[in-house]
Amino acid sequence: MTFLSAAAEEMAARRLRLHRRFKPLLAGLIEFAILAGFVLGIAAIFLGRWYGILPLAGFAVGSFLLERRRQGALAAGQDEEALRIRYDRLTLAMTAAMAIIGIWVFVGAMRVKEAEGWTPPPPHTVDLDLVTE
Repeated sequence: MTFLSAAAEEMAARRLRLHRRFKPLLAGLIEFAILAGFVLGIAAIFLGRWYGILPLAGFAVGSFLLERRRQGALAAGQDEEALRIRYDRLTLAMTAAMAIIGIWVFVGAMRVKEAEGWTPPPPHTVDLDLVTE
Protein backbone atom coordinates (compact mmCIF):
# COMPACT_ATOMS: atom_id res chain seq x y z
CA MET A 1 0.00 0.00 0.00
CA THR A 2 1.38 3.42 -0.87
CA PHE A 3 1.84 6.23 1.61
CA LEU A 4 -1.06 8.29 0.27
CA SER A 5 -3.55 5.43 0.15
CA ALA A 6 -2.61 4.37 3.70
CA ALA A 7 -2.96 7.99 4.85
CA ALA A 8 -6.38 8.32 3.19
CA GLU A 9 -7.59 5.07 4.76
CA GLU A 10 -6.36 6.18 8.18
CA MET A 11 -8.09 9.58 7.85
CA ALA A 12 -11.37 7.86 6.97
CA ALA A 13 -10.98 5.39 9.84
CA ARG A 14 -10.08 8.24 12.21
CA ARG A 15 -13.30 10.06 11.22
CA LEU A 16 -15.35 6.92 11.91
CA ARG A 17 -13.66 6.49 15.30
CA LEU A 18 -14.48 10.13 16.10
CA HIS A 19 -18.15 9.45 15.39
CA ARG A 20 -18.07 6.28 17.49
CA ARG A 21 -16.31 7.97 20.41
CA PHE A 22 -18.63 10.97 20.58
CA LYS A 23 -22.33 11.06 19.93
CA PRO A 24 -23.11 11.74 16.24
CA LEU A 25 -24.36 15.26 16.99
CA LEU A 26 -21.27 16.23 18.97
CA ALA A 27 -18.95 14.68 16.37
CA GLY A 28 -20.77 16.62 13.66
CA LEU A 29 -20.39 19.84 15.63
CA ILE A 30 -16.67 19.18 16.10
CA GLU A 31 -16.24 18.59 12.37
CA PHE A 32 -18.26 21.71 11.57
CA ALA A 33 -16.18 23.87 13.92
CA ILE A 34 -12.95 22.59 12.40
CA LEU A 35 -14.17 23.14 8.85
CA ALA A 36 -15.43 26.62 9.79
CA GLY A 37 -11.98 27.50 11.14
CA PHE A 38 -10.34 26.48 7.87
CA VAL A 39 -12.93 28.29 5.73
CA LEU A 40 -12.64 31.47 7.80
CA GLY A 41 -8.86 31.30 7.53
CA ILE A 42 -9.15 31.17 3.76
CA ALA A 43 -11.73 33.98 3.82
CA ALA A 44 -9.11 36.12 5.58
CA ILE A 45 -7.04 35.94 2.39
CA PHE A 46 -9.78 37.84 0.58
CA LEU A 47 -9.77 40.43 3.35
CA GLY A 48 -6.12 41.19 2.68
CA ARG A 49 -4.36 38.79 5.06
CA TRP A 50 -2.17 36.46 3.00
CA TYR A 51 -1.33 34.35 6.04
CA GLY A 52 -4.91 33.06 6.13
CA ILE A 53 -3.55 30.10 4.16
CA LEU A 54 -1.31 29.09 7.09
CA PRO A 55 -3.94 26.99 8.94
CA LEU A 56 -4.66 24.89 5.87
CA ALA A 57 -0.97 24.58 4.99
CA GLY A 58 -0.17 23.76 8.62
CA PHE A 59 -2.83 21.06 8.60
CA ALA A 60 -1.43 19.52 5.41
CA VAL A 61 2.18 19.54 6.63
CA GLY A 62 1.24 18.41 10.15
CA SER A 63 -0.92 15.57 8.85
CA PHE A 64 1.88 14.46 6.53
CA LEU A 65 4.46 14.45 9.35
CA LEU A 66 2.16 12.69 11.84
CA GLU A 67 1.21 10.06 9.28
CA ARG A 68 4.86 9.47 8.37
CA ARG A 69 5.70 8.99 12.05
CA ARG A 70 2.71 6.68 12.55
CA GLN A 71 3.60 4.51 9.56
CA GLY A 72 7.22 4.36 10.70
CA ALA A 73 6.13 3.23 14.16
CA LEU A 74 3.88 0.58 12.62
CA ALA A 75 6.76 -0.64 10.47
CA ALA A 76 8.93 -0.85 13.60
CA GLY A 77 6.36 -3.20 15.13
CA GLN A 78 4.72 -1.04 17.77
CA ASP A 79 1.26 -1.91 19.06
CA GLU A 80 -1.33 -0.78 16.52
CA GLU A 81 -4.09 -0.04 19.05
CA ALA A 82 -1.83 2.12 21.23
CA LEU A 83 -0.62 4.00 18.16
CA ARG A 84 -4.20 4.50 17.01
CA ILE A 85 -5.24 6.09 20.31
CA ARG A 86 -2.11 8.25 20.52
CA TYR A 87 -2.27 9.54 16.96
CA ASP A 88 -6.04 10.11 17.09
CA ARG A 89 -5.49 12.50 19.99
CA LEU A 90 -2.49 14.18 18.38
CA THR A 91 -4.29 14.64 15.07
CA LEU A 92 -7.43 16.02 16.70
CA ALA A 93 -5.38 18.46 18.79
CA MET A 94 -3.34 19.59 15.77
CA THR A 95 -6.44 19.99 13.62
CA ALA A 96 -8.29 21.95 16.31
CA ALA A 97 -5.26 24.20 16.82
CA MET A 98 -5.09 24.95 13.08
CA ALA A 99 -8.83 25.73 13.02
CA ILE A 100 -8.47 28.08 16.00
CA ILE A 101 -5.59 29.83 14.23
CA GLY A 102 -7.83 30.20 11.16
CA ILE A 103 -10.53 31.86 13.25
CA TRP A 104 -7.92 34.10 14.91
CA VAL A 105 -6.55 35.23 11.54
CA PHE A 106 -10.07 35.97 10.28
CA VAL A 107 -10.97 38.01 13.36
CA GLY A 108 -7.74 39.99 13.00
CA ALA A 109 -8.48 40.63 9.33
CA MET A 110 -12.00 41.81 10.17
CA ARG A 111 -10.65 44.21 12.83
CA VAL A 112 -8.19 45.74 10.38
CA LYS A 113 -10.86 46.00 7.69
CA GLU A 114 -13.24 47.67 10.12
CA ALA A 115 -10.58 50.16 11.22
CA GLU A 116 -9.58 50.98 7.65
CA GLY A 117 -13.12 51.12 6.39
CA TRP A 118 -14.76 48.85 3.87
CA THR A 119 -14.59 51.28 0.98
CA PRO A 120 -11.53 53.18 -0.12
CA PRO A 121 -11.48 56.85 0.86
CA PRO A 122 -12.59 59.25 -1.86
CA PRO A 123 -9.70 60.67 -3.84
CA HIS A 124 -8.50 64.11 -2.87
CA THR A 125 -9.90 66.55 -5.43
CA VAL A 126 -9.36 70.20 -6.05
CA ASP A 127 -12.28 72.27 -7.28
CA LEU A 128 -11.20 74.01 -10.51
CA ASP A 129 -14.49 75.69 -11.37
CA LEU A 130 -14.08 79.31 -12.37
CA VAL A 131 -16.46 81.72 -10.85
CA THR A 132 -17.61 84.49 -13.15
CA GLU A 133 -19.83 87.30 -12.18
